[in-house]
Amino acid sequence: MRKVLLVVLTGVLLASGPWLWSSAGGVWTATASAPATVAASAGFPGVPKIVTDGGPVFYHRGEDAQSGAVTSVATDSSGNSQNGTYAGPTNGSSMWWRMDDGAAATRFADASGATNTGQHTGSGMTITASPGPTGGAYMLGASSNATFAQAALSSVLSPFRADRGFTVSVWANLGDTAPTVSGTRAAVAHLTNSSYPRSDVALVADHSASCTTPPCWTFTMAKDPSTLTGVTGWDTVHGPTAVVNTWALLTGVFHAGTGTMTLYVNGTAAAPTAAHTVPVNAATGRNIGFGRYRIANAWSSYGGRDTGTGMLIGEARTWRRALSAAEVAELPVRATARWSFDEVSGTPGWTGSASSTGGGTVTARSAAGVTLGGAAALATGRTGNGLSIPTAGPTGYLQGPAGQVNTNGSFSAGAWVKLTSAAADRTIISQNGTNTTAFTIGYDQSQNRWAMRFWPSDSGAATPTVTYSAANSVVLNQWTHVAGVYEAGSQIRLYVNGRSSGTAATHTTHWASSGAVQIGRRLTGGATAAGWQGQLDDLRIFNGYDLVTATLTPLLGGIAVEEFGGLDGTTKTGHANSTAVAFGGVTNGWNGRYSSTPAPSAFTVECLIRVAPGDRGVIAGFADTGSGPDGISADRLLYVDTAGRARFGVISGGVPVTLAGAAAVDDGAWHHVMGSVGADGLKLYVDGVRTANTAVTGSASANGYWRWGGLPLPPPAGWPSEPPNPYLTGTIDELAAYSRQLTDQENLWRVYANY
Repeated sequence: MRKVLLVVLTGVLLASGPWLWSSAGGVWTATASAPATVAASAGFPGVPKIVTDGGPVFYHRGEDAQSGAVTSVATDSSGNSQNGTYAGPTNGSSMWWRMDDGAAATRFADASGATNTGQHTGSGMTITASPGPTGGAYMLGASSNATFAQAALSSVLSPFRADRGFTVSVWANLGDTAPTVSGTRAAVAHLTNSSYPRSDVALVADHSASCTTPPCWTFTMAKDPSTLTGVTGWDTVHGPTAVVNTWALLTGVFHAGTGTMTLYVNGTAAAPTAAHTVPVNAATGRNIGFGRYRIANAWSSYGGRDTGTGMLIGEARTWRRALSAAEVAELPVRATARWSFDEVSGTPGWTGSASSTGGGTVTARSAAGVTLGGAAALATGRTGNGLSIPTAGPTGYLQGPAGQVNTNGSFSAGAWVKLTSAAADRTIISQNGTNTTAFTIGYDQSQNRWAMRFWPSDSGAATPTVTYSAANSVVLNQWTHVAGVYEAGSQIRLYVNGRSSGTAATHTTHWASSGAVQIGRRLTGGATAAGWQGQLDDLRIFNGYDLVTATLTPLLGGIAVEEFGGLDGTTKTGHANSTAVAFGGVTNGWNGRYSSTPAPSAFTVECLIRVAPGDRGVIAGFADTGSGPDGISADRLLYVDTAGRARFGVISGGVPVTLAGAAAVDDGAWHHVMGSVGADGLKLYVDGVRTANTAVTGSASANGYWRWGGLPLPPPAGWPSEPPNPYLTGTIDELAAYSRQLTDQENLWRVYANY
């Protein structure tokens, strides 16, 4: 006897029957599967149980603890003991504003993947783009909004909790005005429950008698933010003098286990630390803000100015943990020269700093002495614009200032690159001496690997030391980060997508080269050689500093677990501490269930995603490798395409066949996405809305690895509306894969279940 399951959801009757869907000519089109008024039934099973009852091969809930290890376990909740792996540390930033959003920005992108974008606190804000220590910055001016005394910034989500360990770090510049009267302040950052009289957390320039030389930088936490009459006062660490028109990196670290507060200025800890007891009413789900804080039941100490130079806010980052002193010491590292290539047109310029560490002043963008070859031009890059050289040739280059790379000591140089032709050697960056090349970083055609060469002297007869990246690390037509490092008197080494690649080569001699820096070529006898073909973006040079670490995640980003999950929230009961995983566009998680056994032709993959406007990448897919850029095949892709829509497809007849959702999902909200293929065809569901193609009923059965958060998309597949970076910047939760095609009704149960 056929059994029919009936579930009543706020007056709407759902049943497992064909009347839920309509078709046209055998090809399914996007159709709303239920009215928007459908809500959860209190008696309906929760999503975790529905998923496990569906018999997934593996189920990654994203409830894992943070880990600083190069790899760590992604726990399987399916009951099959099929744990996966995170291909990178999972204790990354919970918010990362690079402030590279341009002059007219009203939204500030979050590079952490947590989708915690920034915004103006209110309307009528005067906020001006400016050079910052690591890239861009914004000067706070006036506000025409009566609620706000001056301009300020805030996040859309909460980046940490004040009752647990956290770190907040921000580049700040007071501008031309500092607090000069005792008791006056200029607030840089705060975490606040706005219904309470005081901020929980603040970084402030304070004119206080407790300063050695006022005004001084301080890190302060309210003893009790909820009252002015009970436990009053603040726990405060006082640091060095806050100097006008000077950049400083302020980092506040709270160790919840010991109740210890530490303030670092430019990576150096201020003494002494302060003790703090977490109050009952500490903020747990509040936004972070910049340019003001709350005291005495009112917003105060604005950093913005009506005239002159107001407070400048540069790169800002947070973590849901207390960083170690060694980690904080790495935060002030910044490029001595950065080529962002974000100009709209004309000749690109560069910004920089006198030192690769510490605070101080910033070199404004300059194109003086820069020559752009006729075959090179600005075009859409990895983020914003980039340098495009469509065809290698004598004029496909950019020439910068003389001696921009100081080769007479430790240095590092790296860029995002997209190589479009492997027919010859290619150069990313190089610099010459008088008689020979000093160093090159680029592509070696004979080895089919990335390579760094360093010549031991300025002699035409000298033979360079060379180091190569790992095999299969070069993927055409895909953005890859390539960095070369010289550790003075020791070695040269390559990093690919933030990971050490290949074997370091011993190199003990160095010398000063005075030639112009060359981007996209090297010079031999005054002529272009090994010209680049493809695109280059965000090239950075670090003089006097070698990035010899296990990973470059402090510069590139990574993975952050313990983000607020897709099942979390007041309307989704039972999951107050549900967490998810944020991916920062450079690495991924993987599961090797099918590494030695072919995956079945029919399957389903599902998860919850949250993606900020403009962010893209692969949500999940099947590849021949578990991590890294060295894959040669990709299939079963679920991704956010160039239009911001969820798209799903498989390789059929040697070419990708895909379906796209009708509406964009890059809106900062949670969405349920599911892709499947089987006897009923190829199907994509986005929040219960289905798109289908009945002509495709299976995928290739092959060995491989399920990956989520990103995977290489090697040619010649050519996935429709393929994201420029195949690694996702966004958050993933409740990822599950099945060895069968789930039904339409099973999809609806997930969308409308009581979480």
